Amino acid sequence: MEAKPRLLVVDDDPFVLEMLVIVLEEEGYAVEAAGSGGDALEAFGRHPDIGLVLTDMNMPGMDGLELTREIRRRSADVPILLLTAHEDGELVRRATESGANRRLVKDEDLMDRIADEVAGALRA
Repeated sequence: MEAKPRLLVVDDDPFVLEMLVIVLEEEGYAVEAAGSGGDALEAFGRHPDIGLVLTDMNMPGMDGLELTREIRRRSADVPILLLTAHEDGELVRRATESGANRRLVKDEDLMDRIADEVAGALRA
């Protein structure tokens, strides 16, 4: 069986970050966790084998859109999933312009579907 790619998960909420890491590690992924955009860029630089980035939209300092744009400058190919508390037309436009592949709404079902969303983005 082929090894699953390394994931970079970014969220400034320690509880959400920990839950995402637990769920994705249970699915067999190696996960790098970062609590900020700056930490995420450092991890992205340290791990050239990162196969997907999952980042929160709203974070202090560097938000998810800025992080997405910076990762896009470094790697055109890595899938990027952007987590947001709510989705509207303006966010969809800005996320698409930044280079995000998908947007996921943080709702009560997120932890139940995150592994499927990640797998789908990796297949796309």
